Amino acid sequence: MQKIEVQPPDPRVLAATRRRMEARRIAVVVIGGAVLLGGIAVWMLPGPAFIVIPAGLSILGSQLAWVRRWLKQVHAE
Repeated sequence: MQKIEVQPPDPRVLAATRRRMEARRIAVVVIGGAVLLGGIAVWMLPGPAFIVIPAGLSILGSQLAWVRRWLKQVHAE
């Protein structure tokens, strides 16, 4: 039976992966915030705010735990 040596990952690869993950998180939060703000604006203007606001909160909830908890609490009521 052969013994396989496992090499530690390259620190540069780990750093690049962390940067990509953080950039994705920031992008999702910015998009979710924009959708939420658009929903709030649509609330004042004619349009489907009751669809846009929950969509923005759902997008934010994919990255932010406090939004996820709040959505679960609201959904349970």
